[in-house]
Amino acid sequence: MSDMKLKELGNYKTRKEVETFLDAYPFEKNDFNGRTELLLKVMGNPALFFSIGSPKPEIKYEFVMESFLTGSWRFAKMCRKNKDERNGE
Repeated sequence: MSDMKLKELGNYKTRKEVETFLDAYPFEKNDFNGRTELLLKVMGNPALFFSIGSPKPEIKYEFVMESFLTGSWRFAKMCRKNKDERNGE
């Protein structure tokens, strides 16, 4: 998927927008792992800790979707980018 498409996904703010976008890609409806990986990629591949251990793929997708929709990842991604630029990376 192109960086432009990933950026487009990153601009969505509602579950309906995100799921409509994901439905347009060659994911099976129940390919929770693929959908989760794509959302994490857009979010800058943050390290996530699940206090419940390793959740089932559909539960992990729901957690990641909720995290995506809060938008807090945008601030974290911006901070990482700023840090990398200061360090010349």
